[in-house]
Amino acid sequence: MMIPGRKKAAKGDGRLLLPDILKGFAIVLVIVGHCIQETNGMAYSSATLFFHNKVYQFIYSFHMPLFMLICGYFSYVGVSKAKTVKGKVLCIWRKVYTCLIPVYFWTAMEVARACYYNSKQDGWQFRFGPVFKAYLKLCPKNFWFLWAVLICFLVTFIIHFVFKDSFIVYGILYIVMFFLSDSNNMNVYEFMLPFFVAGFLYKKYEEGDLVKKCRDFYFKHRLAVLLGAALAFALLFLVYNDKILIYVSGYNIHNANPVKMVCADVYRMVIGFVGSLFFILLFDCIKNRFGNFHFPVLTAMGKVSMGMYIIQTYIILLVIKPYTLDNTYSLARSVEFGLVASAGSLILAYLLSIIPVIKYSVGKR
Repeated sequence: MMIPGRKKAAKGDGRLLLPDILKGFAIVLVIVGHCIQETNGMAYSSATLFFHNKVYQFIYSFHMPLFMLICGYFSYVGVSKAKTVKGKVLCIWRKVYTCLIPVYFWTAMEVARACYYNSKQDGWQFRFGPVFKAYLKLCPKNFWFLWAVLICFLVTFIIHFVFKDSFIVYGILYIVMFFLSDSNNMNVYEFMLPFFVAGFLYKKYEEGDLVKKCRDFYFKHRLAVLLGAALAFALLFLVYNDKILIYVSGYNIHNANPVKMVCADVYRMVIGFVGSLFFILLFDCIKNRFGNFHFPVLTAMGKVSMGMYIIQTYIILLVIKPYTLDNTYSLARSVEFGLVASAGSLILAYLLSIIPVIKYSVGKR
């Protein structure tokens, strides 16, 4: 099972522990990856040398697929309860405002900040029309992962209710995606969709005979399955390189030799699944070995992971990066910055999440 142990929080809040732990782990990787990208000097960043960094490649081979698997898994819970037209509309509305209020709120903050600094320049005058137009153009480009969650949700929602989760329809869509444009972040949305669908369908069929048999087998052979997943992930990663990164290769088969492009897209998907599976099983095995250890820090991060994803951007770009423009590459320093940014974004995300109204800006309801 994707959430093997299904242990709930000790205080009875109804939350599954393992997803929060995994989201906390993944958001730390997101932040460390961004620190590798942004805090090793202007020369390193502007030349995109981080794409060649093996630690960066390791992180990006699975961390966003892991997030999307969990998103798909829990999206099924809400979708399955939408029995009436009103329920379906409400289900869509909740996902829309959860994903888009943060996008539009924080983009507005960015535009306001830009206007403030521009106002200090001689000759600059505020004009609402151009500023608002710039704001509307920036919103679809900001926080691509939140857009990806929403788009994947809407696509899956339609196929679930209109086509009854037809595997044929999902298969046709997967093939069609090879021919779609990579513009406007479509490449990353296409990359994310299979993981969202997999999590969604897994939740739907988790009580089926096949899944139960797989789960029982795993419970009987935890260590062997974990080692098998580790070996598979390691072997797959041996051939991972900068050209596999979705930001470099794109997704459309017209970007390169069609056969090579399809192979790259399929390989990227497979390693994303295998890497995610390995870390799901790893944390489950650790929890099982040490008496259901809760990983309290990662659990806390997982509960506010959306807020951390948003806030870490500003901590890294506005607070840390200005002091690192002349740095040379250092992995240790990147990790240190990543831990500092993780702690800062955790505190701020938690504080914002408990303030009425403002909590919507970090994805809380």
